[in-house]
Amino acid sequence: MARELTLGVQRLAFASIRQRKPHLTDDEIWLELAARRLGTDLVGKIYSSQKRPA
Repeated sequence: MARELTLGVQRLAFASIRQRKPHLTDDEIWLELAARRLGTDLVGKIYSSQKRPA
């Protein structure tokens, strides 16, 4: 039940961002949701480390 509630809240948050910022891609919306949950500093560090060439 908790999982379903969490997924429902996540879908609502996604839809809210989509409505306010229709130009964003799905990936960009997921990043914005992650930044809200984890903070922009941490998401920036994680995202930039994944973009670095090996």
